[in-house]
Amino acid sequence: MKCRSFVFALVLFSLSGSVLADTLGDLSVVTLSPGDGKAVIKNPSGKLSVVAIGESIGDTPYVVRQVLSGKLLVKDSGERGMGSLTWLHLSRSGAPSRVEVIREVEPKPAAFSVPGNSEL
Repeated sequence: MKCRSFVFALVLFSLSGSVLADTLGDLSVVTLSPGDGKAVIKNPSGKLSVVAIGESIGDTPYVVRQVLSGKLLVKDSGERGMGSLTWLHLSRSGAPSRVEVIREVEPKPAAFSVPGNSEL
């Protein structure tokens, strides 16, 4: 029974990831300004909007985290702590931007010992 619920959860998770990627895949990153931390985004209807670091992209749940010269880093505002991040690459010739989902990994605490401490 545990196996069935795990498989169901895995399928549900994979479907939700593809839906989120499709939402971002409809957008085009027109221009990026890393110095100002701003980007110009075009939605499927052709409307342009300027977004800055910390702002959400239109009606999507994504918030801009970083603006680089060739891509935009966004994160789902509904996720707390460590979660998935997504790159939106600069659009070529007005086509929708390439979407690249990456995972943020929680760092492991460093293992250390105190010299002369016999307690383990």
